Amino acid sequence: MKQAIQQLKESMNNSLDLYRGISPREDIKPEIRAYVKAINELEKYYYGESRTSLDVVLSDYEGGF
Repeated sequence: MKQAIQQLKESMNNSLDLYRGISPREDIKPEIRAYVKAINELEKYYYGESRTSLDVVLSDYEGGF
Protein backbone atom coordinates (compact mmCIF):
# COMPACT_ATOMS: atom_id res chain seq x y z
CA MET A 1 0.00 0.00 0.00
CA LYS A 2 2.78 2.40 0.89
CA GLN A 3 4.35 1.76 -2.52
CA ALA A 4 1.06 2.59 -4.26
CA ILE A 5 0.90 5.92 -2.41
CA GLN A 6 4.47 6.70 -3.41
CA GLN A 7 3.81 5.83 -7.06
CA LEU A 8 0.78 8.10 -7.19
CA LYS A 9 2.77 10.94 -5.63
CA GLU A 10 5.55 10.43 -8.17
CA SER A 11 3.05 10.51 -11.05
CA MET A 12 1.49 13.68 -9.65
CA ASN A 13 4.90 15.31 -9.27
CA ASN A 14 5.85 14.32 -12.82
CA SER A 15 2.67 16.00 -14.07
CA LEU A 16 3.44 19.10 -12.04
CA ASP A 17 6.98 19.21 -13.43
CA LEU A 18 5.62 18.87 -16.96
CA TYR A 19 3.24 21.81 -16.53
CA ARG A 20 5.52 24.03 -14.44
CA GLY A 21 6.11 27.35 -16.15
CA ILE A 22 3.66 26.72 -19.00
CA SER A 23 0.25 26.20 -17.39
CA PRO A 24 -1.46 28.37 -14.79
CA ARG A 25 -2.64 26.82 -11.56
CA GLU A 26 -6.32 26.84 -12.53
CA ASP A 27 -5.63 24.79 -15.68
CA ILE A 28 -3.98 21.94 -13.79
CA LYS A 29 -6.15 22.04 -10.66
CA PRO A 30 -8.71 19.39 -11.81
CA GLU A 31 -5.99 16.85 -12.63
CA ILE A 32 -4.06 17.48 -9.42
CA ARG A 33 -7.29 17.36 -7.39
CA ALA A 34 -7.93 13.85 -8.78
CA TYR A 35 -4.42 12.75 -7.79
CA VAL A 36 -4.80 14.18 -4.28
CA LYS A 37 -8.19 12.51 -3.80
CA ALA A 38 -6.76 9.13 -4.82
CA ILE A 39 -3.70 9.59 -2.61
CA ASN A 40 -5.90 10.62 0.34
CA GLU A 41 -8.09 7.53 0.00
CA LEU A 42 -5.02 5.28 0.13
CA GLU A 43 -3.59 7.29 3.04
CA LYS A 44 -6.85 6.95 4.98
CA TYR A 45 -6.71 3.20 4.52
CA TYR A 46 -3.00 2.84 5.32
CA TYR A 47 -2.43 5.58 7.95
CA GLY A 48 -5.97 6.17 9.18
CA GLU A 49 -5.89 9.81 8.01
CA SER A 50 -5.35 11.96 4.93
CA ARG A 51 -1.88 13.46 4.77
CA THR A 52 -1.81 15.17 1.39
CA SER A 53 -3.33 18.64 0.94
CA LEU A 54 -4.42 20.04 -2.41
CA ASP A 55 -3.67 23.58 -1.21
CA VAL A 56 -0.11 22.65 -0.22
CA VAL A 57 0.55 20.84 -3.50
CA LEU A 58 -0.74 23.77 -5.56
CA SER A 59 1.13 26.35 -3.48
CA ASP A 60 4.33 24.38 -4.04
CA TYR A 61 3.54 24.36 -7.76
CA GLU A 62 3.16 28.13 -7.81
CA GLY A 63 6.32 28.53 -5.78
CA GLY A 64 8.26 26.75 -8.52
CA PHE A 65 7.82 29.55 -11.07
